[in-house]
Amino acid sequence: MRTVLVADHGTAAVRIIRACRARGLWTVAVYSDADADAPHVLAADEAFALGGPAAQNAYLDRRRLLAVLRLSGADAVHPGTSGLAADPLFAAAVTRGGRVWIGDPSGRRPLQEDTAPLDDACSPDSPAPLAVQVQLAADRTGAITSLGTRNVSLQRRGAVLAAEAPAALGTTAGARLLDLATGAARGLTGLATVEAQVHWDRIVLTGVRPGLDPVFALTEAAAGVDLVGLQLDLAGGALLEAALPEPAHRHAFLFDIFAEDAGRGFLPAAGTVESIEGADEEAVTWAVQAGSPVVLSRPGPVAQLVTAAGSRGAALASARRALTGVRLAGVATLLPFFRALAADGAFSAAPADTRWLQETTLPVLPDPAYSDVEPDTGRRRLTVELDGRTVTLGLPAALLGSWAHG
Repeated sequence: MRTVLVADHGTAAVRIIRACRARGLWTVAVYSDADADAPHVLAADEAFALGGPAAQNAYLDRRRLLAVLRLSGADAVHPGTSGLAADPLFAAAVTRGGRVWIGDPSGRRPLQEDTAPLDDACSPDSPAPLAVQVQLAADRTGAITSLGTRNVSLQRRGAVLAAEAPAALGTTAGARLLDLATGAARGLTGLATVEAQVHWDRIVLTGVRPGLDPVFALTEAAAGVDLVGLQLDLAGGALLEAALPEPAHRHAFLFDIFAEDAGRGFLPAAGTVESIEGADEEAVTWAVQAGSPVVLSRPGPVAQLVTAAGSRGAALASARRALTGVRLAGVATLLPFFRALAADGAFSAAPADTRWLQETTLPVLPDPAYSDVEPDTGRRRLTVELDGRTVTLGLPAALLGSWAHG
């Protein structure tokens, strides 16, 4: 591998591009009209337009992505954390030309209510289940290992808001879950996430997802392992024994800072980012910068914050400090909600379960600056001649409009 096309956007793409560049690989980014000046575009060595104002649809356009693959000359594709990672047809189209698919090409494995009885997953006094993920890695020989668990119970509309690692499971429950997860992922190569619902009396496996999960940075912080680097090594044929360092055993928290107003029932927000503060790369990965437009259909967070320490209490204290220092002006976000969550006594005392959001009220008021008016993200494309060659320029529609009106 020399050149990697990163077929994703947002915080995941930023982290993937950084990991690739740290290994001396040339990186190619893609972008929708709304993300033309996004941090992942600026972080890459080169970038190609996918076109279209709807960010979510643009990044899943297989035809356009394959066209960029040909134009860029990339010899490897990293599908990121989207559904592309579990798309066997797209993986086959990439590898058909001899290119490397960074991940397992076989696709997601749905599991039909694979249930195992359990004695001590959690206390019978807490009947609500935990939504848990197991992070696994496997090489081409079939060797497979776990890099830890994640509690992803704090979700809304199917997306994780906040997570912590490791998940608080009893010894028997943890061992049983690991056995089930390893068996379910057997035969995959690269990274995989096994999803489960852990009840006090049983474990229900719900799916196996190849590649990186959107909250993979949580495991990187807790285990001290560069998961993207490990993916690259395994895709190149390395064995786990040589590629995987001894994992650390820390506690970590992750907060996906979506453009939403928790005080209005997590309504999506829109607007233009005026400024950001607290851009510490050690804790915060930004998907936007000052001047970035944010549309209602944005599928991912505007930033992701991760902290880790030797204990849960220390990691949560670190998260409180980091959340206090992060600011984003111009668009309503979940920052006030996360500050209240990190300061909540019940959350400090025990991890959240799947009913936490429904049963807990945090002191978060509606953001007075909330707006659902989307900025103009359209781009006008002009064909010009430069040094005898025809070149297409894409410029913000608003900029051209201001020029036209003097």
